Formats: sequence, structure tokens, C-alpha cells
Amino acid sequence: MKKKQPESNPNSALRREALASDVERFLNSGNKIEQIPTGVSAQANFAPGKPRQAQDSTKKTDTPSS
Repeated sequence: MKKKQPESNPNSALRREALASDVERFLNSGNKIEQIPTGVSAQANFAPGKPRQAQDSTKKTDTPSS
């Protein structure tokens, strides 16, 4: 498998410089960067669960009528 070559696009260097500048301004204004541990996610758990069956509102009960 071919190894990806580093980008030589001049825009990449400009974006890195802009990001570094933005981070520096952010930190200098008193803000902090919080590092989130690996594996933590804010997304809901989308693991498949047991499918629910729809409730039938016209379903008759087993109790005898009078």
C-alpha cells in the first residue's frame, strides 16, 4: 500500500497558520481547551436493540364481558 505524501498545497500552510493564530487568541483571552478522553462520545448509543412491536389500541382483553 502506498504511503500518503504530505500535502504541498500552499493553502494547507495558510490554514495551519490561521488555526495556530486562532488557538493562541482563544487561549490568550482566558479560555481553556478541554481534552476529551479517547472513546468518549456525545452521540447517543445507536446500537441495535430489541425491536418493539406497535401497540394495537383495538386489541381485546382476555377478561370476559358481563
